[in-house]
Amino acid sequence: MWDYNHDLLQTILRIMQLKLNINYTTEYHKDYALIDPQTVDYRSKCYSKIPYQNLNTAYTPPIYHQVFTDIYPFTPNLSIVDLLFNTGTDAVGLLKQSVKG
Repeated sequence: MWDYNHDLLQTILRIMQLKLNINYTTEYHKDYALIDPQTVDYRSKCYSKIPYQNLNTAYTPPIYHQVFTDIYPFTPNLSIVDLLFNTGTDAVGLLKQSVKG
């Protein structure tokens, strides 16, 4: 599963033409800031079970055309894959517009 997630991440970054330096850890630490203050730990930034409205973030999901919108209402925060498949090269711009500040 790790290999699949890694490959999917690399594919998404390539499609979105984003160059990010991603470093992987070799061991678990409860608080990486104690190990290296330069490290940004994103583990507590993504919550699949908590609605985005309940999180204290500057992010508001962009609204875009989704398949079957004639039957189902828009579903925000579905997935980056859904955003890419439905908006193509506009995905990066939509994500940039969705961040306040």
